[in-house]
Amino acid sequence: MEGSANHAAWPLRASGCFVRRDVALMFSAQAQKLGIAINFGVGVTNYLEDSAMGLGIIHTDDGRELSADIVVAADGFGTKSHSVVVDYPTRAVSTGYCVDYPTSMLKDAPALSKALAEFGRPQWRMYNGMMARPQNRGRPGLRRSKWRQLSQAYKWKLCLRKPQPNWTSESGCIVQIGDAARSPLPPSANGAAMALEYSMSLAGCLRLGGKEEAAMATKVHQDLRCVIFELFPQGLTLMFLHIPTNRPHSTLWILTKGGKAFLFYGKWLWQHNVDKYATANFEAARQSIELGNAFKNTNLPRGHVSQDWTMESQLAKEMAGIFIQDLNLKYKYT
Repeated sequence: MEGSANHAAWPLRASGCFVRRDVALMFSAQAQKLGIAINFGVGVTNYLEDSAMGLGIIHTDDGRELSADIVVAADGFGTKSHSVVVDYPTRAVSTGYCVDYPTSMLKDAPALSKALAEFGRPQWRMYNGMMARPQNRGRPGLRRSKWRQLSQAYKWKLCLRKPQPNWTSESGCIVQIGDAARSPLPPSANGAAMALEYSMSLAGCLRLGGKEEAAMATKVHQDLRCVIFELFPQGLTLMFLHIPTNRPHSTLWILTKGGKAFLFYGKWLWQHNVDKYATANFEAARQSIELGNAFKNTNLPRGHVSQDWTMESQLAKEMAGIFIQDLNLKYKYT
């Protein structure tokens, strides 16, 4: 549209939905083309760093030791890489919400059972998520009688994690990425997009650093992307807006003026081109690390001011129902 800002993907058309299978096949084909071996069913039990040799090392559960110039820890919440990155274990904090249940329970939902039987082919559907329900977090009056009727249940918790000061090991040979590095928003449906952004940033920095400066490149990547965790309190705010609570009025309903207004993503988010940003800022970020030069990221909302936060403080805000004030700030988060 004339006069409108262009999306970062311009002139390509950005689709809101895609088939993850096709994306996975695309990545797999590219890995095979580059001669990158993929081993399934192998867990990493330990991470080590040999600073003298400039190597990252992993031990696998089948008894092997593997090493490389750069080891990317992309093994999610349960990563063992924290032992060499932050030197202490990190624990996930439950949001009080769960997702997933066994298909055997469909016998109690005849309408859904009938619909599934008539589909005839796999389908993927998106719903508003208004069926999300919190666990009991000490709130009085929560009925448990229905839970006692279940003999077993899956308990796939939606968890969050406290922020951590860095994502790379001391020498930079091991770098965390995705859920292994940052605090995710489980119900935001944005995990894949964030994973792609982190991957593009890391790849761009490694390309610019080359083999000789690969370890420095991981630290530059960290400095370019680690600021995103500063926005987590606002992201957590939006997450809780989209799930029902025991409050008498929906915060989202209030902010959207009774459903007559919308919450939009800001230009700072959808205009951000990760690869171009890494290319444009790599040298300045590297000099800030090596020489102590001043460097300030610009991939943040206009007016954003850095502030420390903890998971406990953010969950306490949600329990107190004071998130409306957070979204009425001058920052352009939405």
